[in-house]
Amino acid sequence: MKFNEIVKNESIIKAIDKMGFEEMMPIQEKAIPFVYEKKDVIGHAKTGTGKTAAFAIPILEFVKPKTKSIQGLILVPTRELAKQVADEIKRLAYYQKGISICEIYGGISYTKQKAELKAQPTIIVATPGRLIDLLERNYLTLDSISHLVLDEADEMLSIGFQKELETIVTYLNDDRQTMLFSATFNKNVEKIAKQYLTNPTKISVVDEDKVANSIEQKYLCVNNNEKQATLLKLLKLHHNQLIMVFANTKKEVDLLVSYLQENKIMAEAIHGDLVQKMRENVLKKFKDGIVQVLVCSDVAARGLDIKGVDVIINVDIPYEKEYYVHRVGRTGRANSTGIAYTLISGNKERRIKQLAKELKTNIEKMKPITNKDIKKIEQKAILTEIEDAIVNNQDDQLERIKPLLKKGYDLDSIFNGLLNYVFKENDIETNDNESARLFVNLGSKDKFSKRDLVKLFNVKNEKLKDIEVMQNFAFCTLENVNVEQKIKELNKKKFNKKRVKVEYANN
Repeated sequence: MKFNEIVKNESIIKAIDKMGFEEMMPIQEKAIPFVYEKKDVIGHAKTGTGKTAAFAIPILEFVKPKTKSIQGLILVPTRELAKQVADEIKRLAYYQKGISICEIYGGISYTKQKAELKAQPTIIVATPGRLIDLLERNYLTLDSISHLVLDEADEMLSIGFQKELETIVTYLNDDRQTMLFSATFNKNVEKIAKQYLTNPTKISVVDEDKVANSIEQKYLCVNNNEKQATLLKLLKLHHNQLIMVFANTKKEVDLLVSYLQENKIMAEAIHGDLVQKMRENVLKKFKDGIVQVLVCSDVAARGLDIKGVDVIINVDIPYEKEYYVHRVGRTGRANSTGIAYTLISGNKERRIKQLAKELKTNIEKMKPITNKDIKKIEQKAILTEIEDAIVNNQDDQLERIKPLLKKGYDLDSIFNGLLNYVFKENDIETNDNESARLFVNLGSKDKFSKRDLVKLFNVKNEKLKDIEVMQNFAFCTLENVNVEQKIKELNKKKFNKKRVKVEYANN
């Protein structure tokens, strides 16, 4: 359905045309007719599906610009989402005279917000905490609100805004239209829907818990103490791509950023402790490609409007299934492809397999990344740079090799020597030595001891750590060795006539 088939306000249609939209998205097509009928609406739709326009367009048609009072209130969980929603409503209201939109969230000075509220904006987009703060300071009243929207309701409850919502509703008149939009619909969301909405129409455009087919999903089994090094290897595999890294806590986010910056990776953090100006600056640098890696907590990342993300890396499996879907859904958008990695430690491999089963998706187990893999990528990058130089016809460098030509060397010989030099340098920077936790198919019942393991591996003692010999098998950590080569070597051996089997451990 086209917007002009249902939207009657010419100023809004003009703004929609300016934004480049013509066809409605599913949530808009299904929700807008019911909102026009002034019914309470529950919209079940993921972030990025066009739900802002689904409630904003009818509200902009309903409000009366000449009436100097706050008529619409949109509550959102985060500052980023407040700014994003407000910006979209401003674009939709671009040609409407007398309509003003006010953003209320922490990080904006009280003086500025007091002045904006004194001017009686038409619509407010607010986070619950700051709104209550301003209500208690008597900076505004909400008794003229005719349209209330609870956007990303599941995330507001997840953050812990239930009491704030209860408080805010006490400031409102009962005679209002209420809309609730949520990416997931759990018992808590259902509870507040019953509390605040009257005979609502429920609309769903969500294939619940589905990961797009355009996203390739992989997981790696690593020890906790190897996660940072593994993350660094993944970043090297995806050099010059935009990458979002997710951690389960703010502390983890900060630790990862510090580690990456120490390793000369352009990384920045996004979490709840950053002041608004810093957050906006970080997002701008990421969108502009100045920062390659954005390390996020789940709550802070909700509602961020970021396009063109190539890679998602979860440094641990998230606590909730919905968070996994939301994280990996940051890539593979708008008919593009993406890849998502999850690092698994301890006994969590069972969890990732269960997650894949519940989501009816394929999350492929990946072999540990070796320095050989990194070397191949770096060498490919060198060839790409050489090709770019050829295509872009950069400065002629033949003058530099004239001394070699005078000595009788032909261009093929010089070129081959140059490649040997370039790739030899690359080899020096990336040696094959690495560390890994290994599984051995020999245990005490095979009369296999720690001493036997050391003898079997035939490496210096300091390169073998954390040896554990169980009844049926053994584990050890091999450090500063070409692990792939060592595994191949060991798997050709026998111990007491039993074939030795060594492989990477799952934990």
